[in-house]
Amino acid sequence: MNNDIVKLCLDYHRGCVANYSMSDAKEAINAELSAMVGGATRITPRMVREGTCNELFALIETVIQNTTEEGLKGDEFFSKFVEYKNMALGDKNTFYVENDDRIIVSSVAEGSQSVRRQKLEGGSEFSVATNLKAAKIYEEMNRIIANRADINTLIQKVSKAFIDADLNETYAAFVKAMNAIETPYGNLTAAGTFDEDTLLGIIDHVEAANNAPATIIGTRSALRKVTTAVQSDKQKDDMYNMGYFGKFNGTPMVVMKQRHEVGSTNFILPDNDLYIIAGEEKFIKHVTEGTTDIATKGYWENQDLTQEYAMFQRTGNAVVMAKKAGIYRVA
Repeated sequence: MNNDIVKLCLDYHRGCVANYSMSDAKEAINAELSAMVGGATRITPRMVREGTCNELFALIETVIQNTTEEGLKGDEFFSKFVEYKNMALGDKNTFYVENDDRIIVSSVAEGSQSVRRQKLEGGSEFSVATNLKAAKIYEEMNRIIANRADINTLIQKVSKAFIDADLNETYAAFVKAMNAIETPYGNLTAAGTFDEDTLLGIIDHVEAANNAPATIIGTRSALRKVTTAVQSDKQKDDMYNMGYFGKFNGTPMVVMKQRHEVGSTNFILPDNDLYIIAGEEKFIKHVTEGTTDIATKGYWENQDLTQEYAMFQRTGNAVVMAKKAGIYRVA
């Protein structure tokens, strides 16, 4: 694989091409794509059958895999709380999580060693189950080679589809894990209005358990439900500029970008839950296994005589929280 054309395709996708204008970059990419299939301006079923298009498909597989990874890591929530691994199929799929061992110090009599031993459990290893995801398109390859479509359009559409699927699973795994939190770290009773002391109590428990300052995270709709009896001018500015306070009694508040479930207008994240997280633990584990692969289906196999291209990628998620977190549900 020519690394120069991969880099050019990635830079063109990002909209920051060095030494080219965007239009010149598009022409250069199309010329390279045509060269990959022997100078042809159209992909034919025979070319697919004989393997003439293998280099072209390998390029698009590589570019889509890179843009998908970039899209995931560009999500603020993903980069803050998700540990990401991209591994070859068959590699050892393991994560190591350190146990939150607490050692108890006891008082003993002078000259005595009579103290109970405590075993340090260390940590544990676990694997993340993965499953195969696929997206199927048709015709775009031919239009790209014929210079009637933009490779960036193909990359954007396919990458976005895989990114949306991965983020859907990641957010859903996070919400499921947080809903399992019990007192004193959680208050899931949705009755009544926001209570300052209740949230402060959960924050104190989380900070005491982790010996680290907490952060409140939630959707903008959830964060704007946080009120306080004493408001500074800065808080008023925050509410005007962001729609929520930047801090609650000294505890930072960070917005989580709301997302739609794929194929619907339903929100993934609840708009009445506040999550209290302490420390830097990346408790969501996300694995991409293997590469993004393209499989083809010739037009003679389809009733509408179209050429199909199916994209496949294997990913998985798991949530492992060694540290204590909190949740407060506001009515």
